[in-house]
Amino acid sequence: MSEEDSGIRRLWASVIIQALIDATSEPTTPVAQVNKRQAHAWLTAEFGTTAQNFDEVCLAADLDPTRV
Repeated sequence: MSEEDSGIRRLWASVIIQALIDATSEPTTPVAQVNKRQAHAWLTAEFGTTAQNFDEVCLAADLDPTRV
């Protein structure tokens, strides 16, 4: 595994981590409320483009989407 590949995986893992943080946060602003709803929708979508995008991000992070 190259250093560049490792960096790319860490970047995509960071996207997932941020979505988890946003989805589980207690929003204090209208923008944070929107972020929470969007993150929750992205993490829980089972069908369609959103679900496909989530799966692709997980695979880019070298993570199993069903386990995430």
